[in-house]
Amino acid sequence: MKIVTIEHSWPESWKYSYTYDLLEIYGEDASSKGYAYAYANRRRHILELIQKVAKPGAKVLDIAARQGNFSLMLAITPH
Repeated sequence: MKIVTIEHSWPESWKYSYTYDLLEIYGEDASSKGYAYAYANRRRHILELIQKVAKPGAKVLDIAARQGNFSLMLAITPH
């Protein structure tokens, strides 16, 4: 996934979440590699479970999505 670069015009809440995106999605900080690895495994497992029970083209409601990392992956993951 392409790394998005922070924009100074973003709302403060987006800028705050961006640091978590770098950690969770990209594992940017060398000290966070373990966290990024665990997050990637959890995300992969959850996406596999959803794909097992949801039919292709199904709609999924992601409540409390925060940055929407799981929703984004579901949107781009082929079924």
